Amino acid sequence: MKRILLCLLCAVLLTGCGKETDPAVAAAQRYQPLVQAVGDGTSAGVDLTDAQIAQAVAQLSDAGLTAVHVDAADPVTHPEAVTAFWDVRAAGETAEIALYEVCRDGGLLCHTLRFADGTDTVTRTRVVWRDGAFSVSYADTYTVTSLMLDGGRLTYVYDIPDNPPGTDHDGHIDTQEIFTIGYTAAAGPRSGRAVFSYLILCVLCAADAGCCRGVQQRDLCQQLHAINRLRIACGEPEVRKRGA
Repeated sequence: MKRILLCLLCAVLLTGCGKETDPAVAAAQRYQPLVQAVGDGTSAGVDLTDAQIAQAVAQLSDAGLTAVHVDAADPVTHPEAVTAFWDVRAAGETAEIALYEVCRDGGLLCHTLRFADGTDTVTRTRVVWRDGAFSVSYADTYTVTSLMLDGGRLTYVYDIPDNPPGTDHDGHIDTQEIFTIGYTAAAGPRSGRAVFSYLILCVLCAADAGCCRGVQQRDLCQQLHAINRLRIACGEPEVRKRGA
C-alpha cells in the first residue's frame, strides 16, 4: 500500500515538474498585484482604468518588454526592439519579437511576430484573468500576408483561412494590427531631406494659418492635419483623434 502511495506521489510530482510557464502568462504575472487589487475576476475578468493599464504597461517596460495600451493610442515601449527585429529580418535572418497589449479585463494579447525561411507568421496569445489567476484563453498562429514598418508605424495583416460564420470569430474579425513606433536614435538620424522638408512645411503651414496663429481658428481635424504634415516629414507617428 505504501509503495502504491509513493508511486502515485512520484507521478504527481513528475507531472508538475518540467512544465514551463507560457511567456505571455509570465509577462502578465509581472503586474499581477495590480490586477489582484482590483479583484479576482469574474467570467469577464476585471475592468482596469486607463491609469491602471498605464501602470501595467510601465511594469512590462521595466522588464524590458515591448508593451502598449490595448487602444494603441501611445507608442510602444522599447521601440528599439522593433527596429532591431526589422533589421535582422531585412538581412534575411530568422527574427522574432513579442508585442504585448494590456487589456481592460486585466489580461493581455501577445503578438509574436516571427520571420523564418522567407515567411512571416504571427502567434496571437490571449491571456485572461479569471478566479485570481492568469491563463491562456487561446494561442493561434497565422501567416502574415503583409508586414510594414513605415511612417512610424508597424503594421501587419494576417490570414485566417477558415473563418466562416458560426466559428469562434463568426466571420467578423479585424485581421490588421497597427502599432505606433516612436522615433528613436536606433532608427538612425533624420536625413537632410527630411529636415529640409520639415522647414519648408513649417513655412507653408504658418502661411495658411495651419500652425500657431490658426490653432484657435480651425477645428481639431484641420489642426491635426497641419501637425501631421510636419510629423510625417520627420518620420514621426501621426497624431490621431481618439476613435479615429
